[in-house]
Amino acid sequence: LEVLSVSGGYVLEDKAIEGILKKNPGMKSLSLNICPLMGDESAKGISGLQALQELSLENCSIGSGMLSNPALYSMNLRSVSLACTGSVDDGAIQALSESRCPLEHLNLSKTNITDVGLFTLRQFAGPTLRSLELDEVLDVTNEGMKLFFEPEGGVLQLGKYCDFSGAGNGKDGQRFTDKALEHLAKYCKSSLTNLDVSFCYKITDKGVGHLSSEAGKQ
Repeated sequence: LEVLSVSGGYVLEDKAIEGILKKNPGMKSLSLNICPLMGDESAKGISGLQALQELSLENCSIGSGMLSNPALYSMNLRSVSLACTGSVDDGAIQALSESRCPLEHLNLSKTNITDVGLFTLRQFAGPTLRSLELDEVLDVTNEGMKLFFEPEGGVLQLGKYCDFSGAGNGKDGQRFTDKALEHLAKYCKSSLTNLDVSFCYKITDKGVGHLSSEAGKQ
């Protein structure tokens, strides 16, 4: 078995998940969505999948300790989604960075990462990352965006697709504004092809117009 996708595994027990994964060490794609009984045993099973290229753990009751364990992440991972998992924080990004995987796509929507996690992501995934989703990530600020996209030292090869929908409805002083679009216009006008800023209430027509005029036809 190379591909396994389970959605709505409400009664799928932790030990059962581990058993399935241990019997299929060559698995390349794993998606577990809404599996509330997942725990440490499942993590052990995932850590044994050294050939894994795609990992999706969405809407799961996974502890931050489990997500912050570098052994969870295969060094071959190219696509990771931890969306809608509230225990995902900067520690998970640090653990992911320690795997040194050639990450191309990352979905961190509705998680608790901050500017610190975003900067860690820039440092390790800058050369390979092509797609990043941050829907309703309320603790990432304009300054975090600036640090992420500034090409100092040539670390970051800017992606083509960015999704920040809902991120504008954040805490006071931490909302995306036209300033964030100015950073995008300055640092990725030649590479950005898709941008979603739905429900970012502080972004105006002026900001979108400026980005559009700078980004060109791509």
